[in-house]
Amino acid sequence: MCVRDVEGEPVGGVILNYLLEKSRVVRQTAGEENFHVFYELIYGADPSLLSSLQLTADVDDYHYTRSQVSYGFASVCLSECLSRVCIAFRQTTVEPENNAILQTCSCALQESK
Repeated sequence: MCVRDVEGEPVGGVILNYLLEKSRVVRQTAGEENFHVFYELIYGADPSLLSSLQLTADVDDYHYTRSQVSYGFASVCLSECLSRVCIAFRQTTVEPENNAILQTCSCALQESK
């Protein structure tokens, strides 16, 4: 959560910690998808971001996003979701291509090939 002054400038904030279940990353229950950021990266990143993260634009290339169930993620506007995430990164002066969070997600996907 970000606290802003009357002019809209950030003056403080609160960081919330979330527990990401390792078991959910490496194995999903039947009918359950993985974390959305993986699909947002694969389907929503432009070719230059995919290239810089050494990813392809196909969920079937990665075990963690491959599924026997079709969720129709391609029809969802995941590029808009990823765009909002990247805008938030830029507002904190972090370029998405150099962002450790996206790089970590990329590494996890690559390890699942």
